[in-house]
Amino acid sequence: MRKYLLFAFLLVGLTAQSQPDSWTQKNNFGGSARYTAISFAIDSSGYIGLGEDPTGLLNDLWKYDPVVDIWTQVASLPSSGRGKSTVFVIAQDAYVVAGSDSTGRINENWSYNTLTNSWLQKNPFAGAARELASSFVINNYGYITCGSSGVGARLKDCWMYDPIADLWTQKADFIGSNREFAVSFVCNNEGYVGSGFDNAQSFRKDFFKYNPTTDSWSSIAQLPGPKRWGAKGFSVFDKGFIATGYYNQIFLSDLWEYDPISDSWQGRASLPGNARSHSTVFEINNFVYLIAGADSVYLGDCWKYQPVSVNVGLVNNAIQTQWNYPTSFDFKIELNFGSSMFKSIRLFSLNGQLLDEKINPVQYEKVVPSGIYFCQLLDKNNKTSTQKIIVE
Repeated sequence: MRKYLLFAFLLVGLTAQSQPDSWTQKNNFGGSARYTAISFAIDSSGYIGLGEDPTGLLNDLWKYDPVVDIWTQVASLPSSGRGKSTVFVIAQDAYVVAGSDSTGRINENWSYNTLTNSWLQKNPFAGAARELASSFVINNYGYITCGSSGVGARLKDCWMYDPIADLWTQKADFIGSNREFAVSFVCNNEGYVGSGFDNAQSFRKDFFKYNPTTDSWSSIAQLPGPKRWGAKGFSVFDKGFIATGYYNQIFLSDLWEYDPISDSWQGRASLPGNARSHSTVFEINNFVYLIAGADSVYLGDCWKYQPVSVNVGLVNNAIQTQWNYPTSFDFKIELNFGSSMFKSIRLFSLNGQLLDEKINPVQYEKVVPSGIYFCQLLDKNNKTSTQKIIVE
C-alpha cells in the first residue's frame, strides 16, 4: 500500500539533507572558450557572457538549461566587448558593472532582464572606473568593492546600488589591504570578501565579512589553502565556497567550504578538470556550475558540483501537518500554501530529472511511485530551497 501524505503550510520549513561531495562534467559552454567572463543564474537558468577569447574582447551572452544540458545564445550586450566586469542579480535583472574594454577601464552599468531578453543602460558606477572588482547582493541591494583602477592602483572602497532609485551610495571601506580579483559570497545576509592580489604585489588568503546593518567590516578565519587570486566564490545553503585560482605561477583546482557558524574552513573535492583561474560560476537548484577560465590556454568546459550539506535558512512557520494513510496504491504529494508566495515549484527525481513544474502555485498535487524526490521552491525574493521527500 502506498501512502497518502498531506502538507499544509503557511511557509515551508525545510529539512537538512546530505549530498555527495562530487563533480560531474556537463556539456561544454556553447560560446567560445574564454576567461574573465561574467555569470549569473535567474529562475533556474544559468548565464555566461562577455570576457576574452583568442580573438579579443566579447559582448555575447549565453543561457544554460540544466535539465536538458543545453546552451542557447541570447541577446548580446549592446555595447563594446569587455572583460573583468563584475555582476550581481536583483529580482529578474542582472547588473553588469565596470570592467575594461578596448579604451581601458570603464564604469558602465548595464542591466539584463531575463523575461524580455533585453539590456538597459543604467546610471554609471559612482566610484572610480575599475576592473576585477568583487560584488554581492544583500536584501535586494548590490554591493561592489575592491578592484583595480590602473597599474598599481588597487582599491578598497565599497559602494551600494539601489536598483529602484538607480542610485549608488558609498559605504564603509573594505578593511583588508587594497586588492583586485578577490572572491565574494553571501551567508546569512552578510557579505564575505577575501583572497586576491594587493598593492604590495602579494597574493592574499585573508577574509572579511560585511554587516549591512552596521555598515562595518570584520575579519574572519583566513583560508587554510594556498594564497590566490582569480579564484571563484559562491554560496550554497548558507555555506561559502572558494574554488580554483592562481598562485605564484601555479594554477589551482582545490575547493574550500566556509561555515559562518563555526568560523572555520573545510577542504572539499577538488575540480577533476584542468586546474585554472579566471573561470566563472553560477548556482541552480543548489547545484554549482563552474565553467571556462584559463590555464595555459582558454577553457570552455563545464563542471557541476553537488555540495555535501544542506542548511536552508528559511523561516519555519508550518501551521499544520497531517499524515493520512487511506487505502490507495498511489502516493500523492499535496501542498497547500494558502497564497501564491512562491514563483514556482519543481519536482525532481533522485538523479536530478525534472518531473513536474507549476508556476505561482497556491497548491500543488502530484501522484508518484515509491522513491526519493526533491521538491524545489523558488520564492518571490528569488530564494531557492529544497525539500527531500522519501516515498516508501
